[in-house]
Amino acid sequence: MKRVLVHGFGSIGQRHLRVIREQDPGLSLAVLSEHGTHRFAGDSDVQVFTNMLEAQSFQPDAVVVANAAVAHVASAKAWLQTGAHVLVEKPVSVDLDGVDELTQLAQTNRCTFQVGYNLRYAPGLRLLHSWCLQRRLGRIHSARIEVGQHLASWRKNIDPLRSVSAQRSLGGGVLLELSHEIDYLQWMLGPVKWVSSHLLRQGSWQIDVEDTALLVLGLSGPEHCVASVQLDFVRHDATRTCTLIGEMGSLRWNGLTGHVQFFRQDADAWETLEHVPPERDATYRIQWDGFALACRTGAVPEVTLRDGACVLRVVDAARRSASAGGTRVDVESFA
Repeated sequence: MKRVLVHGFGSIGQRHLRVIREQDPGLSLAVLSEHGTHRFAGDSDVQVFTNMLEAQSFQPDAVVVANAAVAHVASAKAWLQTGAHVLVEKPVSVDLDGVDELTQLAQTNRCTFQVGYNLRYAPGLRLLHSWCLQRRLGRIHSARIEVGQHLASWRKNIDPLRSVSAQRSLGGGVLLELSHEIDYLQWMLGPVKWVSSHLLRQGSWQIDVEDTALLVLGLSGPEHCVASVQLDFVRHDATRTCTLIGEMGSLRWNGLTGHVQFFRQDADAWETLEHVPPERDATYRIQWDGFALACRTGAVPEVTLRDGACVLRVVDAARRSASAGGTRVDVESFA
């Protein structure tokens, strides 16, 4: 792999470029910014294109698709057709339209396709995942996930109402923007079988997407447990936590502090098992290294296109449930 292109150059595209340069300084790099060129200090060695035809002349070996979610499928399809490996930012798309075609293209052209659910590389979540695999909590009765941050404080120096998060036309709303939680929940505890949800607009702003999602999810993994998931753009005390409640005790992760704590069944206080303070780009660096290795070796990437599609199936069921007043809706399964 010699040439890599980042398609889309908003805040997440800039982060990907920075990480790739740090991890693989010998690569030839380019950016496709369809909304105008972005020149930036220290990056005179990066080629900048403003349309797909020009960008394809660069002939990248791999592409990071980091434009708006509504454009992910079309962009990924175009790059797969050139034979490029693709790392697409989460979510794969805003719905399932065209996702099956991406699967066929990736297989036909022998391209690696990875979805950017980088939270899977957070040390604390990996510890929770290993405990689930080893059944160290015994039977897991339930999971409780909560994540939220006020929309106005999420991205500095950006009008929150003009951000991707606040616009349906760009793939905004908490279900898609905070879909990390749906991904890692299924990674740890198995596929979601059914959903009961309420999607709300609780903020005072005028936006056309949900700013709060309250989900109850039934999982079909070995534990057959139930998870409650709350996602929002309205709380001022930024929060990201996951708690697993099992017969041997409770295990919880704080994504903002990096703490993992265990409350043993016969204890009277929480015990800290691990404390790895989050570092801004750490999970993205591990994600890139894993993707680059998969491209070189043909190994299955950590987060596959099928994983990304599983998230979209849950999102679809959540939308259908909310439209029916919170009625329990089965998640469409793969054939």
